[in-house]
Amino acid sequence: MVGFIGCGNMGGAMARAAAKGLAEGQLLLSDHDLGKSQQLAAQLAAQVSDNETIARTCRYIFLAVKPQMMGHVLG
Repeated sequence: MVGFIGCGNMGGAMARAAAKGLAEGQLLLSDHDLGKSQQLAAQLAAQVSDNETIARTCRYIFLAVKPQMMGHVLG
């Protein structure tokens, strides 16, 4: 499983690239704006998730959040 925390411009671009090499359902997406993660998940046949689940279940995690949000996300 591969997880993306942050589905904005950069996170979305990286998730699109990662999805090309993954089986359907192997990509988990989380964003503070649920609508963003839902929209991207629909495009990529991915699953909407939350930060805790991604941290617990994914072998690879991409943190695609703005630097000022990193402390909050890691907490």
